[in-house]
Amino acid sequence: MPDQAEELRRLARIHLKSAKVIAIASGKGGVGKTNLSVNLSIALALMKKTVTMLDFDLGLANADLLFNAVPRYNLSHVLSGKTALRNALVSPYPGVKLLPGTSGMEELADLPENDQQKLFNLLESIQRDSDFIIIDTSAGVSKNVINFAACADEIIIITTPEPTAMIDAYAAIKLIAKNPEHGNIRIVINMAANKIEAEKISSGIIQVCTRFLNVYVEKLGYILADSSVSAAVKKKNPFVLQYPDSYASACVMQIAKRIILENEQNSSPVESGFFKKLFGFFRKSG
Repeated sequence: MPDQAEELRRLARIHLKSAKVIAIASGKGGVGKTNLSVNLSIALALMKKTVTMLDFDLGLANADLLFNAVPRYNLSHVLSGKTALRNALVSPYPGVKLLPGTSGMEELADLPENDQQKLFNLLESIQRDSDFIIIDTSAGVSKNVINFAACADEIIIITTPEPTAMIDAYAAIKLIAKNPEHGNIRIVINMAANKIEAEKISSGIIQVCTRFLNVYVEKLGYILADSSVSAAVKKKNPFVLQYPDSYASACVMQIAKRIILENEQNSSPVESGFFKKLFGFFRKSG
């Protein structure tokens, strides 16, 4: 007969399983935030991890388009009680689930308190069913972005070599850094001409953040400028699937490998309760 103590320990590990929550943000729109969210989700799944992506870009939710998914329900249907969360989740790729977002809802913090509680109670179960939760936040520095940064395990700031994008990325980091409970801040340079340019830009942003904000920002990786990205968008298929041998795909796969390796090295059985913390933060700031 199996050892009862070992079986109890096994059940405890299952019960305590908690997804790593990664919020992806940008200082401005048009820098590839949603594309990174979608393709990183696929990359993690290709490495045998289970991923739930939440489209919380409430100003312009369009992750379903990049997945070429045609969802019947979205976040608004769940909040209104028209359907259960399980019915709103779609599976655009094996190992990936997507909760489609809804446009026109400026802030989660603007929701009535009972709707906030309903949403977070429903979503909390996702943490026990996934290895990673990827949150596609709104572009810019809205309350949502700041709140997610305070509660997520990690927040990835994506920017491009354009001066305006870099300035906006710094502005986003500055606001996030004001909250002492923010998650680990990491940076990804998108549309880089080469590795040297990406390293130079990321190092420059990190140095400025260290000097003027006294906040630690870590390099996570970069994505090379690649015509395959726009071609895949036109085909409504993630570029890591449409063009797996492209430079951009190789870069995203490398980022996914690093995330998985670090997660395995620093794994903890303690449940973070991301959605409970997020709800509590909204209540305090409301």
